[in-house]
Formats: sequence, C-alpha cells, structure tokens
Amino acid sequence: MPQKDTSRCWVCGRTSIEVRESAGRPTVPESEVDRRFAKVRETKAVFARESGEWWNRVPDQLKGMSFNFVMGNAAQFKGVTFVEEAARIKATVADPMSDAARMVRDGTDATLGEVKVNGSDKGKRDAVVLAIEEFERKTGRILSNGTGKNEAKPHEFEGMDFARGIGFLRDVGMLYYNVQEKLLEAEREEELSRRPTFGVGVTHIPLVAGELHICTICLNLITGLQSA
Repeated sequence: MPQKDTSRCWVCGRTSIEVRESAGRPTVPESEVDRRFAKVRETKAVFARESGEWWNRVPDQLKGMSFNFVMGNAAQFKGVTFVEEAARIKATVADPMSDAARMVRDGTDATLGEVKVNGSDKGKRDAVVLAIEEFERKTGRILSNGTGKNEAKPHEFEGMDFARGIGFLRDVGMLYYNVQEKLLEAEREEELSRRPTFGVGVTHIPLVAGELHICTICLNLITGLQSA
C-alpha cells in the first residue's frame, strides 16, 4: 500500500488532500457554464412535459390542415390558443435550430440558445453537424439547405398536416435543447482541464534557506508577489 502523503505546506499548514479539497470549488468560468447548463436543462424539462400534451390539446378541425398553412396564417386562428403557442415555439426554438444548422454547415458563427458556436471552432461545429445529420437520418427530413447534399429529402415541415407537424416541432425542440446540453458539457470539461494540479511539493524560495514544502496555491501567491 502506498504511503500516505502527510507533508504540510510551510505557509498555510495544509496537506495535499486538504489543498485539493480547498481548491475543488468551481472556478468562475465553471460556475457560469453550470448556470447556463442548469437553465437549459430546466427549460428542456418544461418543454418536454408540455409538448408531451400537445396532441391532446390540438382541436380536431386543425389536425388535418397543412401545418405550414396554419403557421403562415396564424392571425386567422388567433382564437385558438394552441396555434399561438405552436407559432411561438416555432419562432423561438425550431427556426433558431434551422438557422444554426445552416450556419454551422456554412462555417459561419451561430448562436444556439445558451451556446455560441464560432465558425472557426471545428470541434463545436462538427458536434452540431453530427447531431443534425443523425436527426435528419432518423426523421428523413432536413433542417436547412446548408450543404445541398440532401435535396432529395423534404425540408422541415414540408407537406405535413398539423398533427404530424406538431410532432416534428417537438422533435426539433428536443434536438435544440439536447445539442445545447452536449456543447455545454464539452465546455465544462474544457474548463476542468484548465485546472492546475494542486498539492504540496518541495521547492526552493529565494531569501529562504533550504528547500521547503509549499502547496500549489501558496506557491502561486508567492510567485505572483515576487513578480509584482
């Protein structure tokens, strides 16, 4: 069994374990990613719950009508609350998802809810494109004309009646939130990888005789004071 490291920092008196526990608190960037992730997850949960009830709320007289016709003439159906809700979700969730699909495929900057995708960030772009292509493969429909390689497939809500349209709208919405979660998880991993390795090591400090056990945190502080 390896011997337990009980060396204590000459400055603060903490062991390596105590130093790691002290430094284990999330950094400001990590906390910001966590905040955004929690927001997306909460919004997604509400969307999943409410959209799961859509079918029961659609008036029978609308189910066979063209989805695109109803959305394009929403003002004529202002008395039907569900049409207003569907139009809002399409404008705030489905359309931004389609815009992002086109932009990442074209290599331009895109915004997807809580996530910004830089056109030069190949890792993020590839992750979004992969998710979109998997979605298009499963649904048999494309979200944008970004690459022009899927022209044989119908575009988004093309040819759908309202009943099928709201089902597809829900699927696009879930993709919208799932992609954000995936990208934010990658961002958090990236922030975690930036953390230095904390512990207690032996080092030499100018003006102090001999070598001393100094923890990473105190050494960084001392180094900063010396260079100030």
